Amino acid sequence: MKKILFIQHGLGYGGATKSLLLLQKQLFKEYKLYTISQPVSKKTKSIIKDFEKYSEFAELDFPSIYSYSADTISEDLFREAKLFYPKEIIEFINNHYIDIVHINSTLFSHLLKPIKEHTKAKIIVHLREMVPNQDSEISQFIVNNHTKFSDSIIAISDNEIQFYPKSQKITVIPNPHEFDITDKLEEREINNEIIIGMCANFLEFKGHLDFLEMASIVEKKCKMKNVKFKIIGYPKNSFKEIIKKVIKRGYKQKFDQKVRKLKIKNLEIINYTFDIYGEIFSWDIYIRPDYTGHPWGRDIIEAMAMKKPIVATGLSEFFIENGKTGFLVPPKNPQVMAEKVIELIKNEEMRKEFGERGYKKIKEKCDIDGYGKRIAEIYEELISE
Repeated sequence: MKKILFIQHGLGYGGATKSLLLLQKQLFKEYKLYTISQPVSKKTKSIIKDFEKYSEFAELDFPSIYSYSADTISEDLFREAKLFYPKEIIEFINNHYIDIVHINSTLFSHLLKPIKEHTKAKIIVHLREMVPNQDSEISQFIVNNHTKFSDSIIAISDNEIQFYPKSQKITVIPNPHEFDITDKLEEREINNEIIIGMCANFLEFKGHLDFLEMASIVEKKCKMKNVKFKIIGYPKNSFKEIIKKVIKRGYKQKFDQKVRKLKIKNLEIINYTFDIYGEIFSWDIYIRPDYTGHPWGRDIIEAMAMKKPIVATGLSEFFIENGKTGFLVPPKNPQVMAEKVIELIKNEEMRKEFGERGYKKIKEKCDIDGYGKRIAEIYEELISE
């Protein structure tokens, strides 16, 4: 049985972790799977049990090199990380006779060269973040190492590869979705509510503040008592957050101040739910107000798979066809976002048509039944070389 090692940038409740778990679920019967992750936080330790169903799991501490729209590593940390030699990872690969190293992130470009030079394993890089179009040394390092030292590159959409040289070793394979789970969800009782929601990690670039501004505009203009707004992902009051609040800084405080200022009547803020599908399934409109303008995340896939019309920031129509499956609006413009939301609120037939078209598109692109097969074909081609 061939052996695959996945290298992951720490497990969380985000799209990269979920997509990797779904992939391993598809592959574990055909391959012997291993997962090496950066240290896992206490909040997400339970996810390890899910991975251990399909792969042998280990935690190792090693640095990241990152450059994407949300953040970029500092020059000092970049120079330090470039010098890191992944001795434990290389020993693991050689001791376990790994056939393929599947790097499930753009964050480990510095690992490719030593792995290529000191093991016989083939290397796959899975692009889950878009390296920005800039001439910085960091961005160029990432792209150059991926291009030079990987044997295959998989991108989750055509957006991640737009700044990479054209190459036959690049394949676009959208993230998978388990339709057999969401197709079984039952419609909620009709109560005439129109629920508009977003779900995202509690980081400023995710656009929570713009969602609040949009909700305030919609509430004032629509004057409809049955319109409700929901945000999932609000953090609990940890000790660290309390300290930040005391010294008057931190995104959570900025968010709380905005909530108090806008006084949105029908707003529900949820910390976390284990029934995320059930929650989103009950919504009528899904919002992605991301400042980066990247409308192709896992939340987009899942919401469209549940036939929700989308209003998202950005220009890419890889998933959302503007005016057909949802609306694309400029980042950091809650006024325009509100106008599109109001248009959907007032047109039930449009909401239904957008949802149906979106479901069909995601079914064609993201059905999990063909996902594992496409990845396995890449594995077999590399192994046979």
